[in-house]
Amino acid sequence: MQLQFNKIRDFVYSVNLDVQADHATISAALEKETWVPDQAAYGQADFASRYYLEWNKISDPVLQDLQGWACSDSFRRSVIDQLYSEPTFAGHWSIDPETMFGITSSSGQFLKDLPGFGSGVHLDNRLQVAAGMIYFINGDDENQSTVFYCDQNKLSPARIPTGHGQGWIAANMHDSWHDGWNHSDQPRYSMILSVGLRIN
Repeated sequence: MQLQFNKIRDFVYSVNLDVQADHATISAALEKETWVPDQAAYGQADFASRYYLEWNKISDPVLQDLQGWACSDSFRRSVIDQLYSEPTFAGHWSIDPETMFGITSSSGQFLKDLPGFGSGVHLDNRLQVAAGMIYFINGDDENQSTVFYCDQNKLSPARIPTGHGQGWIAANMHDSWHDGWNHSDQPRYSMILSVGLRIN
């Protein structure tokens, strides 16, 4: 699977993943899995509206392939290479790309956000170098979006387009504030992505 990057602003990208299965196939597979309530805090107040799949209990082979891609060296390399293609990124970490590759790992977790879900404006877990999300949504829908800002007061909003295999990757910087929601009448399916520091 290949990930294409489109720069929105420094270290924030909309992305397109060439998902091999169509929207109907993946939606049907996701609906058959066993979902667990998510107690992580993404700035949300309602913890009853977000669910996730336990990585070792996914039964569908198409979903297993997507999970494997998110944990792969090739995915992690593509994100690190993209970040370091911007001249100032190295200065934020003071390490070279190979060192960054050596001290990180990547992961992906499927999410189901029910109608009414909303996360407050937030930064991501401090152990993450970069985070992202791939949507499994049929078309671009402002009601199931993520928006990036330059500060916690929502300066300079930039909405990321949704769609099947569409999404975003962003370095976890001091100015990568974002929020997201599901104001539609359908579940919002996605995979949240992480390139994070390994803690031994």
